[in-house]
Formats: sequence, structure tokens, C-alpha cells
Amino acid sequence: MISVVGTRDISTYGREWCPKIIQAIADCPNRASIVSGLALGVDSLAHKAALSFGIPTLAVLPCGINEVAPAGHWELAEKIRNSPNCALLSDFPPGYPVTKGNFLRRNRIIAGLSSSTILIE
Repeated sequence: MISVVGTRDISTYGREWCPKIIQAIADCPNRASIVSGLALGVDSLAHKAALSFGIPTLAVLPCGINEVAPAGHWELAEKIRNSPNCALLSDFPPGYPVTKGNFLRRNRIIAGLSSSTILIE
């Protein structure tokens, strides 16, 4: 598993290169899964690119499994949930709200699952 993380305020340059990097992973004989946090910017772009190139992706949530943060990513979360070999993961019980401290806990899980990290901006 490779984590792909970075800024929420992604530049045009980052929007161009993030999918190219994930496509390069897809072209490898032993394709890795993509792990990210479903956040705005790099995270959501990484998940979308993984889905478009047929790479398994795992979204680690900063809230209970029945919530999505940010709320505008419900559609992306559903695509991940319904795609083969993809999943949503949470360290929190159902109904647990998003709090500031949850993001550090989520990032710890992303790092722990991954053998390497790609930082986009």
C-alpha cells in the first residue's frame, strides 16, 4: 500500500501530476493499493485517480464509518465502497463525529498501513 497525501488547496500543477503518478503505479506489474484520507484536494484526487485506473483504494475516515468528512464526498465514498477491492476504514465507532484530534489519529492509520508515502505539495 502506498499513501498519497498532501494539501487541500492543490495547485494546477498538483492536479496534473497526482493522476500521472497514480497512472505510473497502475502500469507497474505489481500494482500497489492507494491509501488516503478522503479529504479535499490531494486525497480525493488520489482516490478518484485510483478508481479510474483500476487500482484498489482505501479511504481512512476521521469519523464514524456512517459519516463522511467532508460531507460533499458522499458520492466518492460510495464509489469507493462499491468498487472491488476498495474500502472505507474508520478507527471510530458509528456515529462518532469529526473533531480536530481525529485527523491526527486518521493520519497515523494512513501511515501505518503504507509501506511508502507520496506527498503531493
